[in-house]
Amino acid sequence: MRNIRMSNGRVCNGLIVVFLAVVFSMGVSVVGATPVLDQMYFDPDANFFGSSSFAGNRFRRAQTFTVGIGGTLDRVDMRGEAGSSMRILETTGGVPTFTVLASTGSFLTTVDGWICWDLSSSGLAVMPGDLLAMDMLGGGWEGHKPGEYAGGADYFLNATFGTPNFTFVPGRDRFLRTFVDVSQSVPEPSTLFLLGTGLLGLLGHAGDRKARTTPHGLSRSRKPRLA
Repeated sequence: MRNIRMSNGRVCNGLIVVFLAVVFSMGVSVVGATPVLDQMYFDPDANFFGSSSFAGNRFRRAQTFTVGIGGTLDRVDMRGEAGSSMRILETTGGVPTFTVLASTGSFLTTVDGWICWDLSSSGLAVMPGDLLAMDMLGGGWEGHKPGEYAGGADYFLNATFGTPNFTFVPGRDRFLRTFVDVSQSVPEPSTLFLLGTGLLGLLGHAGDRKARTTPHGLSRSRKPRLA
C-alpha cells in the first residue's frame, strides 16, 4: 500500500510539473520570430511631400495610427527622405502629445521605396486599439490628400506662429507601415484563470488523498451503515 501511495503522489506531482511547464511556455518568446505587418497606408499616386519635425518644438509633424495586433512594436516604415530619428509618441484624446514612448536613430534599410525604422530593442508593448503617433525628426515624408487612412490622421505644430500644440490637419495622411512582434504576447486573463483553477484542483486532489490515508498508508474504511 505504501508503494501505491508513493505512486499516486508521484503521478500528482508529475501532473503539477507538466501544468507549470505549459504555463511557463506560454510566456516564452520565440527566437527568430518574424514580425507581422499590422497597419499599412499607401497610394502609389503620392501628391505631396511634406517636411517633418525640426529640432525642439519649433516645428513638428506627426501621423497617428491604430494598433490592430497585440505584441511589441518591432518596426515602422515611411516613404520619402529619411531624417535623423523616428519617435513614437503617446496620444491623449486622439491627439499626439510630447511623451516619447520609443525612439530610434537607425533605419534598417530602404525596401521598395519604404524607409524601415528599427524599434525591436525598444520593447514597446502594444495592444489592439492603442492609438500612437509617428514623429520623424528631419527629412521629408510622402503622403496623400485627400487622406484615406481610417486608423489615424496628420498633425502639426508650429510654436513660432502660435500653434504650440499638435493640431489636426484635415484631408491629409502620410504613408506608413507598422510591424508587430507577436512572440512576446501575454496570455489573456481568462486563460490564466482557467489554468490557475486547474492547478488548484490538482493540489486539492493531492490533499484530499492524503487526508483519506492513514499514517501506515492504509485507506480509512468507512463505518458500516446500520440496516
